[in-house]
Amino acid sequence: MENSISQIHDKMFKEVFGNHKIAADFLKAYLPECLSKDIDLNSLEVQKGSFITQELKEVFTDLLFKANINGGDGYICFLFEHKSYPDRNTIYQIQKYIIEIWVKAEKENSRKSPPMVIPILIYNGRKRWNYETSINERMDWYSNLSEDQKKFVPAYEYLIVDLS
Repeated sequence: MENSISQIHDKMFKEVFGNHKIAADFLKAYLPECLSKDIDLNSLEVQKGSFITQELKEVFTDLLFKANINGGDGYICFLFEHKSYPDRNTIYQIQKYIIEIWVKAEKENSRKSPPMVIPILIYNGRKRWNYETSINERMDWYSNLSEDQKKFVPAYEYLIVDLS
């Protein structure tokens, strides 16, 4: 029963946020100004959000938009997970999506530079989200590194909209 409810919510999410005008309004409301000021929300364009990973498994981002960012192409990745509890591994899942988006973009467009990806998790589980939104927060040793050492640790942060 929980799985069918999750599928209904996922379908509803894709239908609603698949409309670029609704997605643009959402982004205006939830993106921090440091990002929104440089994104042309009128240029939002839905992209195919599935790709084959190296493990040959099909992986889906729920919604992937291309937009003009800082005068160039970029991507805004919506990752919607309807769960009844927070998922500790979401931070790794998002990182995989980012890498796959970069690989796909370079293969399809012969790009020398991967596009900017802004991951956004929209969560509406029953409990509040209580996991890190930055990969370096997960690593208890990260804060002990010098700035020179931190350059060798891939780090990113995702935005979360917690509707619980």
